[in-house]
Amino acid sequence: MLDYFRNEGSDGADFPTFAGFAERIGVTLGEMKEWRQTNEAFARAWDECRERQKARLIVGGLTKRYDPSFCKFLLGEICPDEGSDAFAVTVEVIE
Repeated sequence: MLDYFRNEGSDGADFPTFAGFAERIGVTLGEMKEWRQTNEAFARAWDECRERQKARLIVGGLTKRYDPSFCKFLLGEICPDEGSDAFAVTVEVIE
């Protein structure tokens, strides 16, 4: 799976997805999600592949290889909670 996410689309034709990888190896995406829940090594590999997707979107958006607006949308879908608590302020009023 790591090789697929590293090499897929190196010619710019495809973007690596979990659904695409599942199809390539002849399983369903649902099966892979089950493996992720039950196999710690697979879960770590899944997380690494997600990071590779994010990196490709960031670089692709910055270089305009991919549509920057769509990259922003996909990044929001891939990692919706990332950065949501990056900056927090607590105000305490003392009289």
